[in-house]
Amino acid sequence: MKKDRIPIIVVSCFLAVLLLWYFIYTNDDRHYSWFENYRADSDQPYGTSFIRKMLEGYRPESRFQVNDKQPLRKLLKDLKDPANTDYILIGQNIFLDEGSLKA
Repeated sequence: MKKDRIPIIVVSCFLAVLLLWYFIYTNDDRHYSWFENYRADSDQPYGTSFIRKMLEGYRPESRFQVNDKQPLRKLLKDLKDPANTDYILIGQNIFLDEGSLKA
C-alpha cells in the first residue's frame, strides 16, 4: 500500500514546485517599485499621482502647481495672494534656505 502512494507524492511535489516557480517567475504588471521618489506622475507606492488627482479635484477652479526644484521664496514672489494659498509638503524633510524661511 505504501508503494502505491510514492508516485502520487512525487507527482504532487513536482506540481507544487512547478506552480511555485510559475508564480515567482511570471512577468506581470503587478510589480512595484518601493523606492521613495514622491514624484507627482508616479503611480508606484511612494509616488503621489493619486494625491495629486485628489487635490486637483478638490478645487477644480484653482491652479495646481507641483514644485520640486524651485526655492519657496521664488515661488511666493510669483503669487498674487500668498496668504490664500495652500502648501502641501510630501516627503520626509523640508529643506528651506534662509530666504525661504523669511518668506
